[in-house]
Amino acid sequence: MTCLIAFWSSHTIHHLLLIVSLVQTAALAVLGWQFLRYAEW
Repeated sequence: MTCLIAFWSSHTIHHLLLIVSLVQTAALAVLGWQFLRYAEW
């Protein structure tokens, strides 16, 4: 039972890290796009 909980928590942490990295990438892309759009003016 403890092994299952440990596996689930590590699996969840892995998914959270993946989601965080995806959000960071999306935020950087949006910021870069905004910067390029304002740089053109």
